[in-house]
Amino acid sequence: MNNNSTAVIGCIASGLVSLLLVICMWVLKREDSFWKKFIWTIILFVPLLGWLFYAAFYNPPPIQPENLRARYSGKDGRGSILLSIKTKRLDEEDHD
Repeated sequence: MNNNSTAVIGCIASGLVSLLLVICMWVLKREDSFWKKFIWTIILFVPLLGWLFYAAFYNPPPIQPENLRARYSGKDGRGSILLSIKTKRLDEEDHD
């Protein structure tokens, strides 16, 4: 295979992936507006970058509720997981 045929195969594969994502978007996201899907259709035909943008920004996950977030333990940058493990160990030692 020469470089031209490799490039052609890459373009065809990229186009097929983009087409598959566009079809899935139009079929599965029927409740979204026409213009939103139209703009995302154009973005999806940008190889790789369009696919990444679609995955990240088309339907981002909702913000996690405050009560489900890990607590920030202070200036050292560690989360509450380490703090809670230490606290549990100290509590267990107090009860022994």
